[in-house]
Amino acid sequence: IALQHPYNNNNNNNKRTSKQRSATMDSWIVGQISFWYTVREVNPAEIVDQIINFWLDMVTPGRGAGESQWWQRAVRTLEQTSERASREMDIRRDLRIWDQDHPEIHHELIVRYVCGAAISVVATAFYNSIKRGHRKSSQRNDY
Repeated sequence: IALQHPYNNNNNNNKRTSKQRSATMDSWIVGQISFWYTVREVNPAEIVDQIINFWLDMVTPGRGAGESQWWQRAVRTLEQTSERASREMDIRRDLRIWDQDHPEIHHELIVRYVCGAAISVVATAFYNSIKRGHRKSSQRNDY
């Protein structure tokens, strides 16, 4: 007695048609084109700068209580600016160390690949939704 997986029946219901194979091939091609176009065209320095700024906004504390005097506000602003600059230099130093320790996976290459993967998923989903919508409308017009 041979054990069979419940989804792998030997009947013809599970066989894919050539139309279904071409549909997945179309999606694959759209995903590949969008991935490689994004990898080539993205500017990782701008993205890294935005990520660093977002991170610094999250971890740098804001104004505290008791800053009613102008000189207190000025001192606090100076403290915030210096703390933010110090943390930014630490992050950039860590990125340089990463790049020196792991030259085969440079941080900009990681940013390019992550952006390419995200755009590929979005482009493929968008393409499939348009294709599905077109297929539904053509079925309605077949009456």
